[in-house]
Amino acid sequence: MNEAAGTGQVPLPMKSNGHGLLDRAVCLSLAVGCLGTRRKVSSSSIQVEADKDMLHVSKAILESEELDVIKTLDGEMRTWLGKRALPSPFRRGTYLIPLDLVERVDGKIVEYQEKRRFLADAFLAVYDQSVEDAKKRLNGLFNAADYPSDEKVRAAFYVDVRYLAFGVPEKLEGIRKDLFEREKQKAETQWREASEEVRQALRAGLADLVDHMVERLRGNGDGKPKVFRDSLVENMTDYLALFDPRNITDDTQLTQLVERCRKTLDGVDANALRASDAIRTKVRDGMAQVQATLDAMVIDRPARRIVLED
Repeated sequence: MNEAAGTGQVPLPMKSNGHGLLDRAVCLSLAVGCLGTRRKVSSSSIQVEADKDMLHVSKAILESEELDVIKTLDGEMRTWLGKRALPSPFRRGTYLIPLDLVERVDGKIVEYQEKRRFLADAFLAVYDQSVEDAKKRLNGLFNAADYPSDEKVRAAFYVDVRYLAFGVPEKLEGIRKDLFEREKQKAETQWREASEEVRQALRAGLADLVDHMVERLRGNGDGKPKVFRDSLVENMTDYLALFDPRNITDDTQLTQLVERCRKTLDGVDANALRASDAIRTKVRDGMAQVQATLDAMVIDRPARRIVLED
């Protein structure tokens, strides 16, 4: 595994004898640090009529709107990345990024890092006051040792970015050719399976969106439409807009269904669906046809995980 830490050092994926997943995507590892705000509480400090060996109690050591804003930003970044990354066979925090989206993703990460540093500074500006407020609210459960120094708090807010490329170490070929060939075959088999999982996950992603849209547009049985949010259409249009660069397995069947969805939703937004029975019926029937085809294409099976060593 080759690594390039930080942004601006994106490696080309390693050659894989025509294996599309490695040739058309890179792996992005994004590790984010934040100040932990929960600590264990000794059960001896809790007065209840129960076996205290059965109790596992924790406390919040402080509350801060500034810290909540940072956590919200982190959640928004994970959501943004998830929509652009491919369904990944890796552990949480590692994303498979199509090459066509790498520059866009890297630019967003730089923007995220800068904004997070600004928000961390805003939290540090009120940290001491937040500790004083917690001291009053926790009373006897307050423990000064729960609160690290400003320097340690600042160090807790990190964003570690690494681009990873994978391949069989060439050194093995010089040591034992049969060992190199064995590991090469093993890696190719693993990535072929991962490619199929990417294909199936993209299909399942569209199926979930189509199922939800058809269900919401069918109505309540009393002739009245069901209530739905703008996200009903927004989530679908996001998927359709990002499908082409994410379709690195060249799934022609899914491409055809995506085109049908695009045509069905052309010029349609959530307000149009709410206002017009005719538009609602047209979109519902069009998506129902896509749904029927997708049901036969989606295969349910457990995902295999590729574990990265720490």
